[in-house]
Amino acid sequence: MNIKVSERDRLCKLLDEKHDELVMRFPGSWMHRHVLGEIAEIRSWLYAAVPKASASRICFRVSHWN
Repeated sequence: MNIKVSERDRLCKLLDEKHDELVMRFPGSWMHRHVLGEIAEIRSWLYAAVPKASASRICFRVSHWN
């Protein structure tokens, strides 16, 4: 398997897990803000790990979370 594909899949799975964690946190709480920061960091890793053409699909995938 291509390393870039497996890295993208791993990061997408991690984003899904963080989204599930975010739903359990009270909006505005410290933990909610902390998870949002983790999501932003994972997104930056994801954009660096994939070609530019795939980045728009990732944006679409996670844009409704915030």
